[in-house]
Amino acid sequence: MSFYAIYNPASGSYSKSKIDYIIKYFSDNYSIDLVAVESKYQGFAKDFFESKNPKLVIIIGGDGFIRDVVEGLYYNKIKTKIYFIPLGTVNVLCRELSIGSNYKTALKRFDINSTALPMRIGIAGDRVFIQMMGFGLDAVSVKNINLNIKKYIGKYAYVISGIKGMLMKYTTINVFFDKKFYKPCHMIVSIGNLYAGSFKIYNKKSDYFKVLMAEKNNFKEILKYLIHIFTFYKCLPIFLTNVIKIENVKDAQLDGDYVNFDGKDLLIRLVTTDLSILKPRG
Repeated sequence: MSFYAIYNPASGSYSKSKIDYIIKYFSDNYSIDLVAVESKYQGFAKDFFESKNPKLVIIIGGDGFIRDVVEGLYYNKIKTKIYFIPLGTVNVLCRELSIGSNYKTALKRFDINSTALPMRIGIAGDRVFIQMMGFGLDAVSVKNINLNIKKYIGKYAYVISGIKGMLMKYTTINVFFDKKFYKPCHMIVSIGNLYAGSFKIYNKKSDYFKVLMAEKNNFKEILKYLIHIFTFYKCLPIFLTNVIKIENVKDAQLDGDYVNFDGKDLLIRLVTTDLSILKPRG
């Protein structure tokens, strides 16, 4: 078999009935017999696909799980078509690609004969991100999130954690790109334009990283940073680049998952993979 549907039973809106519905949908509408694969641990996809040669991989879950599977496919140097079915809390990538944030909508927009476009990803050291990574307030908000609260209120748990994070003190980080040096306290590096669902940090199409920074550690600067992210008023500059170097990185978030880089220097690159995303209908 070379058609796989890999899913995360820990995703925010997972249920066995949804997985059964998805598998049946592909069988009934496209005569595709998907092999359903349950991910059992972080990094499972890298181990599972090591000896596989898939023609199509359907990734079912949230942004963090999609990132984990894409990382596994990328490091196994697999060339295949992929499509995403959202079952996460926020589903930023699926929104970005106009796949939608509902699994039934994503199924209706699937087309096995549609154009497949090469997938671009971010590489941070040896870690992959599919949509965004963040430092400062962005990272701490993810690090300190209460997972029990998240089960009940979903993405609003990030808001609560973010408000608490605004009261903390942050040190600056050394950032280099395009022959210039910056010392922000907070920074977002994004492949797409969307943040935390449907909020836009940038309004134009671009094939570069979008970099947003708050360079002062005070309430006024953080407020401007948040206004830029969560409102239509864009009050901070967006920098476009495809390679970034950061010194002494500790806390970071990759697609909503906290990562401790343990004080390493980090090279962040935008790369094009051998993975091709099927364009959704419409």
